[in-house]
Amino acid sequence: MFKNIFWFVLIFSGQLFAQFTDDMESYTDGNTIYTGHWTDWNQNGNTALYASSVHANSGNLAAYVPPDGTTDALLALGNQTSGQWSIKFMMYIPSGKEADINLQSQVPVAGGYHTVGDIYFNKDNNDPGTGYVKYNSADPAQWSFFHFPHDQWFEVIINVHINNNWQLLINGNIEIDWTPYGRWVSNGVFNYSDAWGGVNFWSRNSLTEYWIDDVNFAQGFQSSDLSVATENPSQIDFYPNPTKNMLVFVNGLSAYQILSQTGQLIRAEQGQYIKQVNVSWLPKGVYFIKFIDKTGKFYYRQFIKN
Repeated sequence: MFKNIFWFVLIFSGQLFAQFTDDMESYTDGNTIYTGHWTDWNQNGNTALYASSVHANSGNLAAYVPPDGTTDALLALGNQTSGQWSIKFMMYIPSGKEADINLQSQVPVAGGYHTVGDIYFNKDNNDPGTGYVKYNSADPAQWSFFHFPHDQWFEVIINVHINNNWQLLINGNIEIDWTPYGRWVSNGVFNYSDAWGGVNFWSRNSLTEYWIDDVNFAQGFQSSDLSVATENPSQIDFYPNPTKNMLVFVNGLSAYQILSQTGQLIRAEQGQYIKQVNVSWLPKGVYFIKFIDKTGKFYYRQFIKN
């Protein structure tokens, strides 16, 4: 058994929490990771992750997805079919590279499905720092977009309420805020997903290269370990969402930008105290609003224009 992977059960306020963690330190540098909760698509170890000392968030090792177009690793999460669950991990994607993951309904995957479709980070190196969730749809209007940094470790949190909704946080910023947990199917109908079996970390082509470290899977939702999530919460408070006419900023702002799903700047404003912005002129769709605080740090939030 791994010295750094463990299960525990905690009774608290009438709720049961089950969790495992993996800091990758129990593996051998350069060898495949194919034991415990780690497996791969074909269940034979031929497309498993590798342990790597090139980058590590903590300790000396991380899990590596090389640019080989064949790595197709799976982290088994126990084939959950109800309730609230979450996974948290650290991720590193170099400049000029992409990462590709997806959530699977069951492990082994035979007979299962992608619960929200593919989650792409900088797909085909066409949009550095931007990713999107495809929901098994060919229509970009049905995708959810998010932002992330290159050339540094960043935190990923995926909170899932099975057969209900899900949330994605990057470095403590809410990038996808309780979107329906499901996917578009061939008949054009959106189906909620009724299971969560695992996470697929895979190499789509020679542009794919990334590392993951410090994995934490838990029953219940997780929050960020990073100070960025709480150091300036007023910068990310606004309502209503969705909106038809106005976005109201709870404590006022000194600067903001509105961006399209592809990151194109649509509107920018600076002032001493901006309380609201009229977005009635925007076409219906999904947009990002970028808040910039007085230290120069920025925060992204998604909003829907009805």
